[in-house]
Amino acid sequence: MKAVIVGLGQFGRAAALAFARSGAETVAIDLDMEAIKHVQDEVDLAVRTDASSAENLEAQGVGHADVLIAGIGNDFEAQVLTVVHAKKLGVTRVLARAISDTHARALLAVGADEVLNPERDAAETLVLRLMTRMDGTQRKLTPDASAIELAAPSGLIGRPLRAQTLDFLDLSSVHLVALLRGDDPNSPETVTDPESRIEEGDRLLVVGRDGDIAALTQKLGIKAAPEPKAESEDDESE
Repeated sequence: MKAVIVGLGQFGRAAALAFARSGAETVAIDLDMEAIKHVQDEVDLAVRTDASSAENLEAQGVGHADVLIAGIGNDFEAQVLTVVHAKKLGVTRVLARAISDTHARALLAVGADEVLNPERDAAETLVLRLMTRMDGTQRKLTPDASAIELAAPSGLIGRPLRAQTLDFLDLSSVHLVALLRGDDPNSPETVTDPESRIEEGDRLLVVGRDGDIAALTQKLGIKAAPEPKAESEDDESE
């Protein structure tokens, strides 16, 4: 199997290394030489070139690839051109990273076989791991990111569960990943369909970097409680 990864940000780098470690012939492409250096010792070929050029892709034998992942996150035009050229060169399967529903539709329209939203997918996976309601408690997920469950503000009632629903807050890392619905606090219905509308009484499950979570609660006028610390043995012995 031959895999081509275009764009070596965090997602692209992880994909390139995963393909290489699984034994696939792996080609990694990026314009940033520093990004190339991070993978060049593990992939079969790491090339600093502009993937939005059909000639550059053809020169790297991209047309013979079984799969190409276009993971350019900061240049949508380059992402679109990469998808178009890859399909024209005959790549069997082209997957493209999308940062919004609008981008996803555009990438599918120009020929992408599948679009990926790794941030959203990872966030939805987290929903399955959060087995209890947090009731306004901020729960740490990583050293610099948290999840928080909030009552749906009245201004969001009727809006769809989409990544863009919170865009008006101008907080780039905050993602609305699910609605928790129902009268049973111990067994709520988890709603992840992006077309579902927020209803009165819903609670929002939001993930993001700590700074943006703090800004979110401030803008919505909500005071989030920190995650309770586990009791120490000394506390238990008192």
